[in-house]
Amino acid sequence: MRASLARLQRPVHAASLVAFRVAFGAVMVWEAWRYASKGWIERYYVDPVFHFSYPGFDWIAPLPLGDMYAVFAALAIGGVGVALGWQYRITASMLFATTAYVFLLAPGHYLNHVYLLVLLAGLLAVVPAHHAYSVDAWAQRRRPRRTGAAPLPTTVPVWTVWLFRAQLGIVYTYAGIAKLNPDWLRGEPIGTWLARRADYPVLGPLFAEPWAGVAFAWGGLALDLFAVPFLLWRRTRLAAYLALVVFHLMNAWIFTIGVFPWAMIALTLIFFPPDWPVALTRRLRRVRVEAPALLAPARPTPRWLLAGVTAFLVVQLLLPVRHWTIPGDVAWTEEGHRFAWRMKLRSKSVNDARFFVMDRATNSVEVVDPDEVLAYWQASLMIKRPDMIREFAHYLAEQAALEGRDVAIYADIVASLNGRPEARLIDPDVNLAAEPRTLGPAAWILPRTSAAAQDTEPLAADRWIGPPTQTTSAE
Repeated sequence: MRASLARLQRPVHAASLVAFRVAFGAVMVWEAWRYASKGWIERYYVDPVFHFSYPGFDWIAPLPLGDMYAVFAALAIGGVGVALGWQYRITASMLFATTAYVFLLAPGHYLNHVYLLVLLAGLLAVVPAHHAYSVDAWAQRRRPRRTGAAPLPTTVPVWTVWLFRAQLGIVYTYAGIAKLNPDWLRGEPIGTWLARRADYPVLGPLFAEPWAGVAFAWGGLALDLFAVPFLLWRRTRLAAYLALVVFHLMNAWIFTIGVFPWAMIALTLIFFPPDWPVALTRRLRRVRVEAPALLAPARPTPRWLLAGVTAFLVVQLLLPVRHWTIPGDVAWTEEGHRFAWRMKLRSKSVNDARFFVMDRATNSVEVVDPDEVLAYWQASLMIKRPDMIREFAHYLAEQAALEGRDVAIYADIVASLNGRPEARLIDPDVNLAAEPRTLGPAAWILPRTSAAAQDTEPLAADRWIGPPTQTTSAE
């Protein structure tokens, strides 16, 4: 045990962690600017009349417009502080808090890369990434002249570097494992997406070829599955990194996925030796850079912190596989889809989605079009995700209760997954307003395998006039 702790505490050059810190801070500033400049702060957090929430976090609500801009300004300031290593503990904590808050506000707008940014911001807040090449280190070196305080050590414990390697390794590896499914191996949905981009210059005509989707699918699968072992092996590290750079650049060109490709290009450099920035600068011979003296860390990392980091990594290893314990196709049911690094794996289309509000006192039925209640982007996402469908049904019931009405809410939603035949996604005879929000599997999500046997014609409102033919145990 002591030998293992000693190996984790071994001091290594801080340069690679510093490069990670600078790149991450710059990405977060860029992300804050994108949201402000494109009007996304109003669109996602202020304009909607109803905001979806994660289970257990329904107490988190958006602030007024001016305050939301202040949140993103604080996020940008935190990014600048992290990049510069200025008041690092404060600015890193501020960056994590604001990033997590923004993420928790919009589960309907869930993106894997935003979730990753939250995790990395939290990890940066607990590691000593400011011990070299930072404003704090510069100030600390000047301080002994006045106070006698010791300068910050110019190294970091090796576990801090491996922590970020592990987190990025989890992303790559689970993204590859998730691609081991029949749809992806036959080139869907990426083949359909590529065919829509046949007008792109140079490579566009190739995207329309039948083999293009399969080639891209298998290439992405191989890169994700073998990225980590090849990055860890010195002889293949550079080739693996360059392949990933090409992969991320292609993703940035073909798809609209924000800062994720650029962030991964910069942050994956953490797999190179801890002193790679200094070694690279010396090799270029443009600027002479002296490596700082390698001093031992001021004090060992507390065991409670190592225990907390270990627990964090265990959770990260378990979360992506939780859908294996839930019946059904995760791409269809969405149960276990989030936080699992399942990226670009499903294309779900819904041509018809209606909610039926039945007044229990009068048996009258009102048909509700989600587009008339929610923002367009909210409605288009909600009708594909069962947990959001249930939450929207709860909202409709709450609005009716404010009017003094006791209602039951039914949904008729027909969907298609990755070009497969249409099927009903939700049991239309279940009162969704009576279904509690739980983390367990939902029996009211119909299995995708029943598609061939289903009648997918839209249901009429008179279906629910009178007592429904089936009820849930919760009623």
